Amino acid sequence: MYMDFAKILDVIRQPRFVFAIAITTGLILFLPVSILQQIGLDQLINSYRSIIGLAFLGASILSSIHVITIVHSRIKDKGLQVAKRREQVRLLLETTPPEKHILYGFIKGATKTQRLDVDSGVVNGLIRKGMIYPATNRATSNVFHTSFHGPIFTRDHNITDWTWEYIKNNEDAFFPTGSSVYENSSEQNTITKQ
Repeated sequence: MYMDFAKILDVIRQPRFVFAIAITTGLILFLPVSILQQIGLDQLINSYRSIIGLAFLGASILSSIHVITIVHSRIKDKGLQVAKRREQVRLLLETTPPEKHILYGFIKGATKTQRLDVDSGVVNGLIRKGMIYPATNRATSNVFHTSFHGPIFTRDHNITDWTWEYIKNNEDAFFPTGSSVYENSSEQNTITKQ
């Protein structure tokens, strides 16, 4: 018995069900008497008007709360997206020359993928800022490029869509024309592209 009552409560709590109750009881309460007489509900209304009214009021309040909650969460999510995008743009505008060097490799090569040093602090900084991300979990050793500590391990990295779009739309401001920093390819951070 308890289980059945719990299932009934779960069904009643669903917003669709509550909304249906609000609509149905509202129609029963506010339809003209002539229509209610035609469908045979006039006696029901006369006998149970207060109960139907309470059901309408309760269902209407719950439906309104549900709608307000949905609207509030959508507005809040949109606000968070705008704030996040504003923060991303701020971080992008504050990139250091070595970070811009890597980002320039994507734009100059007209590619969304570059093979970059896994251990590079600059690469990992761009990942933390959400501008690039590892395209694969597999790192490979490049025997032709070594450092003091041994071979350099590289991995393909992709530029995020928002970073790509922002830089492409503001390329002249982001990479000043004639700057030797960007014209000389970033060999120190970029290994061969595949």
